[in-house]
Amino acid sequence: QQNGLHGTIPQELVELPFLMGLDLSWNNLTGIIPENIGHANVLEILSLQGNELNGTLPNGLFELTNLKYLFLGDNGFSGSISDDIDQLANLRQLTVSENSIAGTIPSALGLCKYLESLNIYYTNIEGTIPEEVCLLTQGYNNLQIQADCSRDKATAVPFIKCDCCKICCDHNTHECKAESDEQPSDIDDQHTTSTIASNSDVTRTQAMEKLEVEVLHRGATFNEMASDDPRQLALNWILDEDGMGLDFNARNFIQRYTLALLAYSLDSQAWGVTGDETVNLRVVESNFSWLSSVDECSWYNVTCTSGVVTGLWLDEYSLIGTIPPEISRLVQLDFISFRRNCLYGTIPSEMGQLSTLTYLRLQENALSGTVPDSIFGLSALEILYLQYQYNNDWACTRSSGEVVNIYFSEGDATNGMNLGLIGKILDDNLANLTSLRDIRVGYNQFSGTISPKISHLENLG
Repeated sequence: QQNGLHGTIPQELVELPFLMGLDLSWNNLTGIIPENIGHANVLEILSLQGNELNGTLPNGLFELTNLKYLFLGDNGFSGSISDDIDQLANLRQLTVSENSIAGTIPSALGLCKYLESLNIYYTNIEGTIPEEVCLLTQGYNNLQIQADCSRDKATAVPFIKCDCCKICCDHNTHECKAESDEQPSDIDDQHTTSTIASNSDVTRTQAMEKLEVEVLHRGATFNEMASDDPRQLALNWILDEDGMGLDFNARNFIQRYTLALLAYSLDSQAWGVTGDETVNLRVVESNFSWLSSVDECSWYNVTCTSGVVTGLWLDEYSLIGTIPPEISRLVQLDFISFRRNCLYGTIPSEMGQLSTLTYLRLQENALSGTVPDSIFGLSALEILYLQYQYNNDWACTRSSGEVVNIYFSEGDATNGMNLGLIGKILDDNLANLTSLRDIRVGYNQFSGTISPKISHLENLG
């Protein structure tokens, strides 16, 4: 992703028999999706968004029965979504926005019972979102839909009729609003119904006490924090600035605060995507922006199931700082990917509490210290990428203008060269990661011997 690749996708690429993930997003690829795409029958992730691809969606695409994430947005695709979409029974997220795809949404999509995100805005899709699909917004997965369902300013008729969309966009002006700003809905959204008109209903003390008990780690209290502490800034935001105005007893209050804390800890004002344009994920006028008033499950590259955060995918976004231990309060996290950023400091031991974590990708940063013993208790962990933590010569710029070069410890030249992670990594503890399929730890300062118990890891290969 995010390189200068051009040309077409070769048919031979999708013939790789064990290909589970293919991310070619934000390049300059042209042509069509290979007709033989269906041969990649173990593929779980396919991301082609942000290219110049065209043509219709091939039939083979709907034969990928293991596919979980399908991102095709911002291309030139035409045609329609096949009635065979129900063959993608494991699908979690589907994005076809910003294409010339037309027709209607097949009712068969309602059979994709795990679907949690559907983005079909800025397309030529018309008609009405089928009832079968709308039912998924009330069910187990709390499906989030973003479509061209804003009322036309001239005719007062939406381009596509949707009574269950969380975000509605104007097909002509490309302006989007949260559903609550658009029109009332009869569908009960348990994720956001517990709100407050003002902080008069909730005392600041009660909210602070709740967060101190249920979120903050290591005995921290708000009264002992500096005013610019990320934990304090996140508190001020969720109580005083957040347009959602949640009551502290709301189902998603803890989750939303924790994500806000992550944003302030890693200087979200500086986050962006490099390329022809710089997109600041915090302050850009977008419904996907972090710290915006829309549902946090719609924030950029946050993945949710049933309204609960299950994934954070923030590769190459200029995250700057140390990973806060409170990330462990996102207790249902399945994957964390913070590859190639400007993270420094140690891996918090509290991450060992994420018992459902299967993917942990922290490579190409400036982390230091030892890998906490608690990490080796993550029995569900399949992917562990910690490589390239030293001798990386790139920089990020803080929102204050300060340059952070991760060649140096904590990004500061006065601290000397960052030496990467140290200690033992291939000893007996590693054998506790019984689900491990892939581990990469090169370009660090690990030491010790290789334990023969690693041979017991049957999935490693």
